[in-house]
Amino acid sequence: MLKLMIVDDEAVIRSGIANVVDWGVLDIEVVGEAANGRDALNRSLLLRPDIVITDIKMPIIGGLEFARELLKKRPDTRVVLLTGYSDFEYMQQAIQIGVMDYLLKPVRVDELERLMQRLCTDINAKREEKMRQIATQQVLARNLPVMRGACLRDFLADRITEETFFRDGKELGIPLDGPQYMAVALDIDDWGQRAPVPGSDTLMRYSVLNIAEELLSALGSAAFGYLLAESSLLGVICMEQSTLDDVVEACKQIQFYTQRFFHFTVTAAVGTCADTLKELRASGIRACEALDRKVCTGKNQVILAGDMPEDAGNGTVLLARADEDALKEAVAMNKNLDVQKKLDEIFETYFSSGAYTRKVVRQFGVVLLLPALRALSDDQITLKEAFGQNSHIVDEIECYETLDEIRMFVKNVYSRAMRALEERRGSNYRHTVRDSIEYVQAHYAESIQVSDVAAAVYVTPNYFSKIFKQETGENFTEWLNKFRIEKAKALILQQPGDKVYEIAAKVGFNDYKYFAFIFKKYTGYTPGTFKELNH
Repeated sequence: MLKLMIVDDEAVIRSGIANVVDWGVLDIEVVGEAANGRDALNRSLLLRPDIVITDIKMPIIGGLEFARELLKKRPDTRVVLLTGYSDFEYMQQAIQIGVMDYLLKPVRVDELERLMQRLCTDINAKREEKMRQIATQQVLARNLPVMRGACLRDFLADRITEETFFRDGKELGIPLDGPQYMAVALDIDDWGQRAPVPGSDTLMRYSVLNIAEELLSALGSAAFGYLLAESSLLGVICMEQSTLDDVVEACKQIQFYTQRFFHFTVTAAVGTCADTLKELRASGIRACEALDRKVCTGKNQVILAGDMPEDAGNGTVLLARADEDALKEAVAMNKNLDVQKKLDEIFETYFSSGAYTRKVVRQFGVVLLLPALRALSDDQITLKEAFGQNSHIVDEIECYETLDEIRMFVKNVYSRAMRALEERRGSNYRHTVRDSIEYVQAHYAESIQVSDVAAAVYVTPNYFSKIFKQETGENFTEWLNKFRIEKAKALILQQPGDKVYEIAAKVGFNDYKYFAFIFKKYTGYTPGTFKELNH
């Protein structure tokens, strides 16, 4: 509902206008009246009417002076002058101060209603247009860093010419007037490890952008855009006398204020100085490449592209077959300490130069995970069984930003995988060893070899020997000899008439001398002495 004020020194006119029209039907509310221009000005500034109907001739301050002062302070107010034919000499002044609407005295109701309807339509239309403009500006302001980022990416990738970049960049507020340029890339640390909070990502990026533009603009002029990686921004500084040291110091200030006010850290990478747009392209590329070295330099650092060889760390790192085999063997033997030691050794050896990008290190980390994941698959253990709900292992590695973080992540995956393998294999071991003992109990009088028992429980002889010792603490031959001697002792006690060589044959010993040797080894007596002592 629009607000209306009526100003006239005659109360009867004010009352007539206020009551002659059904203002509610017109969606208008009469919010106040005044008898002179001074009071009208004070009240209008307080009540903020959309429409003011005012007489021209009034005491203290007249209608034209009142309208002039009101329109200075509230230019969107629509002023309607009440005038007679004799007052048309004032209309030229009225037009000069911006008053375009008037009503002739005496006021006719139909004319008043038509004028108010027209003013309402006009005011509402202008309000809607203003709201659209504000909404458009808000959308543009919100998307400006995105559009700048797209323009910068196209330029760095050589998808647009220097002329197109100059034109489009200028329209987007990227400073390109020279004489010197420098690119600066920023990355919000620990982006992938933060708990998702609606709207927080946008706020973090916008906060960094504002701080960066404000501080770097002190060196000349600066504008930043968002890169494809949600955590990263790229900016252009246009400067005259500032040096590399000035830019580095400004980046340190960005880090200080970001951490102080927003409680997160930022890594910065400074490109090389550029005198032309072609050199600016190179500066931007080098800044982005330098930023990717955060994996080796660590977080919350200022990295200089000029200190980095142009081809540093861009190649693929391959895991040597010997190292892969050593990992596989340690996993197969369930030696977690050996696995952890080998992983530390691999990272220290392969990345000692400290000149690799995050992409390369993450790819290598995925390669390192393969022996562990294959071992789980071989034992039919699912990732969910091994790692619970957090089973998107390959995706999770993208959350880690430094060499140490990726190394600790890989080691943690191996530890958890080894625990799952130990539990599964422990269960399998128990079943396999139990079945092998049952086989021996049924066949101990026969000639039994390790290969016979292994075949009976469907495993290889080497694997059977390994798990049998892990489960019982003894190798199979020792355990079998002890088992047979216990059976022999029982037979000597139960069947005193049997010859010792007959008992040896019944428990699986075809060589009497060997039987006697083993019997004395485990009992301390020869079979004959043991028989005499117990009968």
